[in-house]
Amino acid sequence: METCCNKKTEYNLVDIFKLICAVLVVIIHTKPFESVFWIDAAIGIVTRFAVPYFFTSSSYFLFKKILGSENKEKIYIQYFKRLIRFYLVWYIAFNTVSFFKGYIYHPVEYIKQFAFSTNGSPLWFLCALIWASLFVYLLSNKINKKAIMVIAALSWIVGYIFSTLRVLFVGNYFFDLVNNSVISFIGTQNGLFFAFPYVAMGALLAESTITKANKLNAIGILCSMLLLSLESIVAVMVLHADLTFLWLSALPLAYFTIKFTLTNNLNINIDFYVVRKVSTLLYVTHVMFMQSVKFVIMRFEVNDPYNLWCFVGTLSVSLLCSYLLVRLSKRCSLIKYVM
Repeated sequence: METCCNKKTEYNLVDIFKLICAVLVVIIHTKPFESVFWIDAAIGIVTRFAVPYFFTSSSYFLFKKILGSENKEKIYIQYFKRLIRFYLVWYIAFNTVSFFKGYIYHPVEYIKQFAFSTNGSPLWFLCALIWASLFVYLLSNKINKKAIMVIAALSWIVGYIFSTLRVLFVGNYFFDLVNNSVISFIGTQNGLFFAFPYVAMGALLAESTITKANKLNAIGILCSMLLLSLESIVAVMVLHADLTFLWLSALPLAYFTIKFTLTNNLNINIDFYVVRKVSTLLYVTHVMFMQSVKFVIMRFEVNDPYNLWCFVGTLSVSLLCSYLLVRLSKRCSLIKYVM
């Protein structure tokens, strides 16, 4: 899952930020301070740009590479095959662990969840990225990136209606018909409604000239965070939304954040290849380790009212194992197939 051949020297802040986003995803799942409403709410605001940033940055480097190639189809097919392989390896690993824990499904359900992840699997973002990048790539052969962005934005609004705003429409005949026949099958946390706009935005930025504008980007990030806070308050406290993963304010937040990280670098002596790979592995492994950490906490009756031990333990074990896998991959080429 490389992002760019020269990324080590040109985009090291992106690598660092993707690692930060991976840590934020661990926070989402381990839920530190879940029992303290306002701290939990503040953490929730910060963590909401993690996956959107991953989608946007991955798309940017993919379409930047395609843009500079004479064989665009070959570049995309290589990316698609590598992503499918990566997803399949960890899908099998995750469901094998779940199988031994007693979570067993019909074979058809495993196939369905691989194609349309709706059961809460932490690997949904890989499934969504595969679909969204396919949509954008196929559409880019027919129409320009701005038109694709418009289509993605409309799709995003539809997803917003069937998730964050669904409480306002439940009971409407047409809404219930679509929700029960289509949305219940494909979900809304997917490549069509969630990842599509971010991947489209990354592709659009890839063919744009991005200039350094730290003050403007910083103001944009701050304003987007404030709007996201307001949007969250309205959705949770006023509308009492039961699905809260699609946010309108997250799109400009991802836009200004990716622009900031693309136009700034860190002058530090770090192996950014390792950082890049560790961040990816942290995404896909932490939930499996989280279950083991929770078992140890329960087994030894550790007092963990704020889920801090769960967070620290999950993050530490996941980081260590991810780092060891990356190091071992340099000695055993087969390990590279899980990265």
